[in-house]
Amino acid sequence: MITLNSNALCSRANVKDFLQIQTVSNDIDDNINETINRVSTMFETYCGRTFKSASFTEYHDGGSSFIFPKNTPITSITSISEDSSWAWAASSIISSSSYRITDSNSIYYDGIFSSGIQSIKLIYTGGYTTLPQDIVQASITETARIIKHRTDFDVLSVNRDDGTVSFTTYDFLPLSLKTLNSYRSMYVL
Repeated sequence: MITLNSNALCSRANVKDFLQIQTVSNDIDDNINETINRVSTMFETYCGRTFKSASFTEYHDGGSSFIFPKNTPITSITSISEDSSWAWAASSIISSSSYRITDSNSIYYDGIFSSGIQSIKLIYTGGYTTLPQDIVQASITETARIIKHRTDFDVLSVNRDDGTVSFTTYDFLPLSLKTLNSYRSMYVL
C-alpha cells in the first residue's frame, strides 16, 4: 500500500469524493495516493516553499533590516545568527529582543544586518498548521485531473467528424495557477 507523504496537500478521501469514486480497491487507492504525492511535490517546487508547518534553517544575505523567509506564515523564531565567516558560534546569536515578526511573512531587525552573502542564519518554524482551503482544492483538482486522464493524458479533444485530435500541455489548470501564484515564495534582492 502506497502511503501519503508528510507533505500531502489533500487526502485520498478528498479526491475520491471529488471524483465520486465509491469503490474500495488497493490499486485505485495506491494510484490516488501516488498522484497526490506527486502533485504536492510539484506544487511545492513551483512555489519554492513548503506548505505544512515545520522547522527550517535558512541562510540570508545581510545588508538590510528585514528577513523574508521562504516558508510562511512564520509562527516562531528559534534563533537568528549573524556571521560573515559562517562559523555560527554562540556569540553570533542575536538577542530575541532585537527582532520581531512584523507580519506572518517577514522579520524586522532593529538595526541593519552587516553586509555579507548568506551571513544571516535563521532557524524558525513556518508553514500552515491548517492548510488553506484554496491550496487543498487546487491539489484535489489537479490530482483528479491526472487520475481521470491517466490513459489519455495529453488529449484535450477529439473531433470524430474529421478525426483531428488536439493535445494539451502539462501546465496546471488556470485556477490552480492563480492559486499557486498567490503562495509563491518571493525573493527580495
